[in-house]
Amino acid sequence: MLGTGYTLRIFIEIILLAFSFYWTRRIPDRALRPLLLIPALFLLRDILILFLPWQSINLLVDLLSFLLLVRWIRAYSGPRKADIPVFTVGFTLGLLLAVLEISGIQPLLFFTAVVPLLLLAIYFMVEYSQITIHNTEGAEDIIAIRPVALPVFGLPPLLFSLFGYSTTRVGQYIPLFPLLFLGVLYSYYIHRYLSQQEHNVDALTADIERLFDFMRRVSTVARSELNMDEILQYVAESAMQNTDADGAAILIVDEYDPSSLRVRAVSGFYPPPFPVPSMVKTKSSAFEEYFRSQPVPIAGDNVLAETVREVKPVFIRNSAQDERLKYNRGDDLLYISSYISVPLIASNRVFGVLSVSKRRRNRYFTQNDFTHIQTFADYASLMIDMVYTYLELIEKREMEREVNIAAEIQQKLIPQSMPSMPGVSLNVYSVPLHGVSGDYYDIFALNEHKLGLFMCDVAGKGVPAALIMVMIHSILHLIATPQRDPAVTITWLNRGLFGRISMDHYATVSYAVYDAQNRTLEYTNAAHHPLLILRPSARKVIRVDTRGLPIGIEPNTVYEKKHIPLEKEDIVVLYTDGITEAMNMEGEQYGLERFLRVLLRNVEKPLDEIAREVREDLSSFVGRAKQHDDQTFLLMKVE
Repeated sequence: MLGTGYTLRIFIEIILLAFSFYWTRRIPDRALRPLLLIPALFLLRDILILFLPWQSINLLVDLLSFLLLVRWIRAYSGPRKADIPVFTVGFTLGLLLAVLEISGIQPLLFFTAVVPLLLLAIYFMVEYSQITIHNTEGAEDIIAIRPVALPVFGLPPLLFSLFGYSTTRVGQYIPLFPLLFLGVLYSYYIHRYLSQQEHNVDALTADIERLFDFMRRVSTVARSELNMDEILQYVAESAMQNTDADGAAILIVDEYDPSSLRVRAVSGFYPPPFPVPSMVKTKSSAFEEYFRSQPVPIAGDNVLAETVREVKPVFIRNSAQDERLKYNRGDDLLYISSYISVPLIASNRVFGVLSVSKRRRNRYFTQNDFTHIQTFADYASLMIDMVYTYLELIEKREMEREVNIAAEIQQKLIPQSMPSMPGVSLNVYSVPLHGVSGDYYDIFALNEHKLGLFMCDVAGKGVPAALIMVMIHSILHLIATPQRDPAVTITWLNRGLFGRISMDHYATVSYAVYDAQNRTLEYTNAAHHPLLILRPSARKVIRVDTRGLPIGIEPNTVYEKKHIPLEKEDIVVLYTDGITEAMNMEGEQYGLERFLRVLLRNVEKPLDEIAREVREDLSSFVGRAKQHDDQTFLLMKVE
């Protein structure tokens, strides 16, 4: 029968090993691997001792543990010349003592075995104590837990010096070490996790800053220089700089030959992702001239043409692993190590492609770079299309060009079709007061079973409101992910807008994320009207609201989130005040109660019929009175 201390020891070590595997998955960092091997050593030691009752097994495991601890800090500090001789001496002595015990020549005595163990323990603690942020890059986490780690790791050799590895004493102190080690590991994990979260926050802040810098500069160029080639050149330069690429190119569909692309801008050195004549490869100037002068057939077998044909981005992280860049693997001017191309889309048509490439060996684009270039391409598409539209209006001498441009920009922001998701039906009604609405809504799939529902009312009208909607749209699509809850998304949207818009152009926002897999809704409100849930099974309306200021006013506002389970046939309603505050000839408002009565009276009908009933009732109420605000409502039904 095993003793209680020994059983406790095994139990603690199994728990420690399980936590180690868990944390390895949560923080896939190579620096952690030596530390996480120690629990496996503890468990192996106790299993071996059941069959081979040699005290030298304890000694060798402790020596190996200190070897792994030194490997752990060396992942940050780099190797030291003293490592090899110190561990050679320590393990030579340890193995010699083990051989003497196993051969029966001499039992393991703590006053002899303590020498190699204390040698390695003292060496580890001295080296660990000397690590600072000034001499070791990225060691903040291991420095932070040092006050806890040093006493815990120094405890076994101290106890061994006092008691030895005797069978009567070992059960009294060895179970403590795995337990204390678990505490150190947890503390290290917490510091790594918090550091990772802080890094994510800093990265997201930098992303938003880069996006806004890009927006500001492109807008400035567009306003000051109505020269499309200069605007495209600036977009290509910005894309290259913001992704640390070696080259960038923009190709536009030829207006005289829609079956081919023409190079309109090149920044840096950009090798085309297709074969070129051998004579062109002799020097870079001839190479670039050839690329600029040759049309690229959209039907061609290359990634530029594929991007336009398939209307989807291409991300090739490593050219050596993708046959589409087989012509760009050689050691010549055509070499590409990593590649991204994104379609430029406006008015539901592809008018060009933005592409960036890296040429430095073993340097690749990241997923973050891919997200950046997609966001830049979205904004650049809107800006380029706006400039194209503006130039056309100048040519046609349209007098109302500003309103038309703003309305056209806005029209491109709202969904052109409803996303398709099993178990959900959608319907939207939106009528602007003038050509440009202050209401903005968006419906987008976050993944195969999560849907984002966004409703926004921007203070002000015209072009300023439309440009704010462009900013909101760009930031929202940059930061909204299936993992990020609505409250965090709106918090970041608010921080992104603050200081970049005037105080009189704030916006109220409602944002909900529906999970069709679990039939649950997460909701956050930024001073907008509460979300409504019509529940036919109970013939009632559920109003859902959270506290929060409009976005763009206070940068430190923290928004709340509510989690609501939905039932089959429930209808979710988002709306703007243009519905409830619509007035008739007598100055009476339509009101929320009348709006709800119409919805409840028709709750059993399909969404398109419900929307039609609301429109007809609203029109009947208003009569001949003029519309005084934008009117928008959005319906989602759980099926």
